[in-house]
Amino acid sequence: MRLAGCFILLLGLAACADRTVPLDPTTDTEGENVERPEVGMWAPCASQAECMDAPICVYPADESGFCTQSCETVADCPEAYAPPSNPTCVDLGDELPMCALDCSGGAGCPPQMRCTAVATPGGERKLCF
Repeated sequence: MRLAGCFILLLGLAACADRTVPLDPTTDTEGENVERPEVGMWAPCASQAECMDAPICVYPADESGFCTQSCETVADCPEAYAPPSNPTCVDLGDELPMCALDCSGGAGCPPQMRCTAVATPGGERKLCF
């Protein structure tokens, strides 16, 4: 299995570049102050170098993304750092399925992530970035 240092989404949805990704604290659905992890799974990233133990950085063009890992099934994907959490194993077009958080059907995203429509070989999906 090959791992990509910086995953590139097809159709201009992603780009590899160094840029600053702000990390602002916010609250979860119960009003608790929650901060997104600074390193590892689900941490914000603009390049793979920021991901440490997670080998992939995936993001839309000119926006922050998240650190993740490859997967074969959803069982390979960890829960998010805060609810709501809908882990999924998705192929974004490079035949390298990766863990992501699905926000389809109004499921929502954990604090400090946003729901973004993404084109995949299986059709459009909504994922948290």
